[in-house]
Amino acid sequence: MQTLYTVNSILRFILEIFSLYILIKIGFSKYNFPVNFVVGIVLPLFVISIWMLFIAPKSLFEINKILCLTIEVILFSIVSYFIYNKISSNFGVIYFIFILLNSGLNWLNNLNQNH
Repeated sequence: MQTLYTVNSILRFILEIFSLYILIKIGFSKYNFPVNFVVGIVLPLFVISIWMLFIAPKSLFEINKILCLTIEVILFSIVSYFIYNKISSNFGVIYFIFILLNSGLNWLNNLNQNH
């Protein structure tokens, strides 16, 4: 089971980087100024800030695991929304399912480590 959690952690890191890349790419290729600035720069910086403060393993604030899971799914869902509306609805749905599975496995791993 630990191997599954390790693979999930690696995929999670790739998913985090990919999510930022997607926001930047969509922001600058699918919108005009000033929306491109907001989606391509401000939104990724916002996501990074929230992740750094609350979600990251060494985050500045330790919050309830359910709240942490909720925030992370919301952040990933924002990316899924942009993929769905600006790239491909099928890819957006697949991405959303993948983030739910990934976040769920990560949450289970965190529960197992705390017990």
